[in-house]
Amino acid sequence: RFKCDWSSDVCSSDLYQASAAQEFQAALRLKREWECLYALGVTLLHSGKPDAVAPIIKDLDKAVTTKGQRYWAEMLKAEWYIEKSKFLNAQKILTDWQKREADYVTPRQLLVKLYEKTGKQEDAMTVENELVQLGKVSRPASTFEGFASPLGVMALAHRPID
Repeated sequence: RFKCDWSSDVCSSDLYQASAAQEFQAALRLKREWECLYALGVTLLHSGKPDAVAPIIKDLDKAVTTKGQRYWAEMLKAEWYIEKSKFLNAQKILTDWQKREADYVTPRQLLVKLYEKTGKQEDAMTVENELVQLGKVSRPASTFEGFASPLGVMALAHRPID
């Protein structure tokens, strides 16, 4: 190999990172703690890998034991449905939570995303205005890039992770 041939080093580094990421995902799934599964699901979804999220959601459904855990699992599922263009499924989850817990912000933020993806700008504006009127936000929901997660981090809805 020539001294200036660094391409094989880059390739081996990329392969190592991909392998490490796969091992990490497998470890999280084996642990079956809802926080790990949720974090993995959000990461995969926001990395543009929605097909990889389906088995995580199944594992997550089995792992949750409290209302709070169920809420976050269903928010992930609703966002996954939106990404998979299963809008009615997402809308049902989000409107159910909106009725149960009227002061929760995330269902409304995801409803805005759903309405925008389906071309229902007027409905999106109505939900944004509800958030402002409730005093939950000082600006329209569509200007947010994500939503708060149970892990205290920002789940970025529009920026894929490289």
